[in-house]
Amino acid sequence: MDFKLITSSPSHSQCHIYKLLTSSAQRPPNQLETDIHFVLNDNTFYISADPALLPGDLSHTSTIAPLAHPTVCPFAVAERTGVHVSDLPVSVSACILITALVRISSELITPAVLLTRRPKHMRSFPGVWVPPGGRVERDETLDMAAIREMEEETGIRLSAHRVKMSQSPAMFSPNCRVLGLWESVFPPFLEMGVPKRRHEVVYLEAAFDGVYSGEELLSMLTPEVNEVDVAAWFDTDAVNALLNGDADAKDIRVAALCFDGREWKKGSVPLANLVSSPDEDVEILADAERLTSGTIYALGKWLEIYRNTNSL
Repeated sequence: MDFKLITSSPSHSQCHIYKLLTSSAQRPPNQLETDIHFVLNDNTFYISADPALLPGDLSHTSTIAPLAHPTVCPFAVAERTGVHVSDLPVSVSACILITALVRISSELITPAVLLTRRPKHMRSFPGVWVPPGGRVERDETLDMAAIREMEEETGIRLSAHRVKMSQSPAMFSPNCRVLGLWESVFPPFLEMGVPKRRHEVVYLEAAFDGVYSGEELLSMLTPEVNEVDVAAWFDTDAVNALLNGDADAKDIRVAALCFDGREWKKGSVPLANLVSSPDEDVEILADAERLTSGTIYALGKWLEIYRNTNSL
């Protein structure tokens, strides 16, 4: 899978994708989010702030979506502090936020989204919470890759469930809509070392049709222990608490499927463990169980859609 960033100044290094796009679109370089156009064609992922710059007729098939990057992006910090950072190839990844309606009580039904925790042995972002997803392989579309990764990591086969066919203008395929793109670098903090891997992550969302109990949602899961060691469904209240921080998350626990080293068991996850303060020391954050910055970004987009249950 090749990656091509197309700007009005093609001689620029592609080290800091977000800055180049915001600059080429004449937007403030300190802006955290900007709209871009992207298209995957013949195993090449094209991205540009100006669809007219895309080759051939690709501007007609491109998708517009927001692109964001973390405020502590290592490339940006390196530039501000004068640290030399070599350019890196970009891998394209697709993650899927799968949504289901869960019955909390006889009167309350609310959307919930599946997140998983990466085991400590993973070479990138170990011990953190993310939606299912991974690298887009040759000859795959973005939604094919996300759906394959979800099945490999969690055991959920999207084709085995009724999927809500949304009429959203952001629909990317019959089953998936685009939430946004995220410029991801590992390690995520320059203090942890110079960047080694770089990903352009496309966050997609798909929704099951029907209403489920919490028990039914957990029973869907047969996670792969080399990819996942905890999996849980987070409803809108839990997601809101995660995004708002410690105070809101303090007393909330979420039912989860947990691997204890020998077998999978039902348990629960305290949300307070997943919340990190923005002023926490980098060394603490490096070893903390937390949401990645990209996951926080995607959950914010997800919550904008599902803050009202009627939008499902």
